[in-house]
Amino acid sequence: MRHSFSKTTFDPNNFKTYHAQCHCGAVRYEADVSPPLEGDHEVVTCNCSLCFRTGTYNVYLPSDEVRFTRGEEKLSMMTTFADPEHELAGNVSVNVRTFLDVDYEKIKVLNVDMKGEEPLYDPDGGSSG
Repeated sequence: MRHSFSKTTFDPNNFKTYHAQCHCGAVRYEADVSPPLEGDHEVVTCNCSLCFRTGTYNVYLPSDEVRFTRGEEKLSMMTTFADPEHELAGNVSVNVRTFLDVDYEKIKVLNVDMKGEEPLYDPDGGSSG
């Protein structure tokens, strides 16, 4: 059984806008996170093959809280930004490690055990879920 994530509730009185980009800077975006990461917001990491290999810290945000400022057309090759493949409970998964202005010493990390879960896609390219 897959881990389920609850829908994020955005509080317009308690949020922070983070600026983010891919490694080379070709794709840039802003994300409003409520509550701010340095407060009570948890980021999620797990031991699935993607998170384990890339060390991602994910937050699940309403899609209207993520705004691309450069290079959105280049996302066809990017899978660690706001990616429809990683949409959960009406939110998009955003990798906090792409944020430029985060104090990583102050964030709360939720470790989720995903080993043994069925993959989303089978090796032959079809969806298994």
